[in-house]
Amino acid sequence: SVPTTIVDLANACRASVLATVGVELDFEPETLPILDHYAKNHATLAVGDPLKRAPKPSSDDASDEVVGLVAPMCGAYFGEVLRRARRLLGQLRHRQQRHHQGDHQKTPGKQAQDTAETAVLLAG
Repeated sequence: SVPTTIVDLANACRASVLATVGVELDFEPETLPILDHYAKNHATLAVGDPLKRAPKPSSDDASDEVVGLVAPMCGAYFGEVLRRARRLLGQLRHRQQRHHQGDHQKTPGKQAQDTAETAVLLAG
């Protein structure tokens, strides 16, 4: 089970990215470039104009405070993407092992069905 703090941080990240970038993150690896863009540009995006540089914070404390919030949110989201991808990879490996053990007994139709089921699992 995922700790509540991690779930909360990952969901806060999703909400913040949606509010600033306008894209909904869905825990798929394909969303990581969006997360990267958000993390690199969080100060600029928060100001509202991604083409202009954000003004420098008045103190290092303000900058540290923003980084102290953004970094854990992004880390939690990134970790959840990895955890889910790892779980899917484990399911695929288990399935492949199971299927390879019985390949010599399968008809061509059953092998095609197994391939289609694996494709559906990968597609999510």
